[in-house]
Amino acid sequence: MKCNHCGEEIKEVVVHRFTYDGSDTYSNETILGGKEDNEETCYYLDIDKQATMFEFEDSYEDFIQYVSCPKCDKYPFKGSVSIYQRAHVVFGISDKEEFE
Repeated sequence: MKCNHCGEEIKEVVVHRFTYDGSDTYSNETILGGKEDNEETCYYLDIDKQATMFEFEDSYEDFIQYVSCPKCDKYPFKGSVSIYQRAHVVFGISDKEEFE
């Protein structure tokens, strides 16, 4: 996708995160969506709830400050923001054949 601010082609965004000790860190997150079957669709990120942006679900002005273009450091998307619930299900490895 092209960044709405600088116009550069980008494949990922930089997402701000707080660590458990309260310090700042950043992660690069792949931009998903875009064009499917030659038609425009929305862009989305598949990230965990530990990203700082999820602390501001009721205020999108704060929410967008924590996602930036890796080239110009500005918010790269245009249009509305929607947050959907998702489940991160982790299956362990067990020697048992069935669950009890």
